[in-house]
Amino acid sequence: MNNQLYILDPANNAQAVSWQAYDEWEQAIPENERTALGRYVAQESIGTTKVVTIFMATPIGHHNRKPQLWLTLAIGEKE
Repeated sequence: MNNQLYILDPANNAQAVSWQAYDEWEQAIPENERTALGRYVAQESIGTTKVVTIFMATPIGHHNRKPQLWLTLAIGEKE
């Protein structure tokens, strides 16, 4: 699809969708799973570090490459 919007289907597979389908999906995300980038799909603490994975509804990447739809961050302090 040209609009490059994605959602997770019930089996957690990424699906390209229209703006209307995206709006419906976004409204159904529980408040504690929402992020400005999309939806939190995993959060875990390892010691003082928090590891977070986010599904991004609008992909990042380079022209003619597969879209990057998941972003994992490690947030913590240097020991």
